[in-house]
Amino acid sequence: MRNPDLILDQVRARYRENWRDWLLHGDDANFSFPLAAPSANAIARDYDAVGQWPRTWRTWSETQPAARLRTVTRHTVVGTQEVFTHLDLPTIDP
Repeated sequence: MRNPDLILDQVRARYRENWRDWLLHGDDANFSFPLAAPSANAIARDYDAVGQWPRTWRTWSETQPAARLRTVTRHTVVGTQEVFTHLDLPTIDP
């Protein structure tokens, strides 16, 4: 499970590697970053620890109105859980 700090490092790295191409060629860029969502087994095994992860992402996303968190539903022994799978950004500003 990747936290916001790790994903922001990936955003910065992708920007550093590609900004010239995006500027010169106007290529459509893929601004989607996988969050390494927990599996159903991980959720059931360590529900309390795994439960902090989506709260962290929700808190972060409240301060980033352009960011979108993509979700998927996991069916676990503790019930149906919605988990975040990707961070999608409309653009990357330096």
